[in-house]
Amino acid sequence: MAAPYRVDEPGLPPPWVAIMDPNTQRKYYWNPNTNTTTYDAPVAPAPGGYDGGRGGYDGGRGGHHQPAHQQQAPAAATYQACAAAS
Repeated sequence: MAAPYRVDEPGLPPPWVAIMDPNTQRKYYWNPNTNTTTYDAPVAPAPGGYDGGRGGYDGGRGGHHQPAHQQQAPAAATYQACAAAS
């Protein structure tokens, strides 16, 4: 199996990196600051952290998701769990 490798993709907002998985021939995006991955090309968040109407403030994660093998609990589920515990 070949290892994934970084590919150039001008216009990606920092700190996102484009990665090619040679085993699946799919490109994905990785944010090394948050260790988040997504198949959807990230876009720079609007000023102030607002996500442009896609569901409200998203904590600066850019509204992206991780592939199923790396998904974390959605922010709403984490909030509900914290609210229930208090």
